[in-house]
Amino acid sequence: MTAQPQVGADQVGRMSQIIVGALMMGVVMFGVVVLVVINPGAAGGAKPPEQPILTWMAAGMAAVMLGTRAVVPGVIASVATKQALASGGDLRESLAPVYQTKTIIGNAMLEGAAFFGLVSYLIEHNWISLCAAGAMLVVMAATFPSQGQFEQWVDQTRRSQE
Repeated sequence: MTAQPQVGADQVGRMSQIIVGALMMGVVMFGVVVLVVINPGAAGGAKPPEQPILTWMAAGMAAVMLGTRAVVPGVIASVATKQALASGGDLRESLAPVYQTKTIIGNAMLEGAAFFGLVSYLIEHNWISLCAAGAMLVVMAATFPSQGQFEQWVDQTRRSQE
């Protein structure tokens, strides 16, 4: 079995865009299925339960994922960055997989919360869980990766190590 080549510094922005876009499209497509195909509101005028446990769990999970997304990818990146700096060589090339990993992990956390929100909406028909899922998509779109963001992150990392 041969080792897979790592993503290069010149392609990391585009590769990250493809992966994050796929994560977002999974949520969007499931949302379309929930809202259009299944349409839980049309099922006999179903009302939200008096105690929407799943709805509040979905909203809580969304809040927790927003918080952990601000911390976890950075911690992972700091450990990997120290290893890349210690190894010497081209810093951009060493940091490309680190950037891609932190980007994917951060967005996968939001994707999980968005799916949970949609499942909660499907079960309990409460708009709060739908808003939580939508908020996760908004954050994913607002922080959509790019090659320029990678270059800025490398420059910031280089300056912080000097």
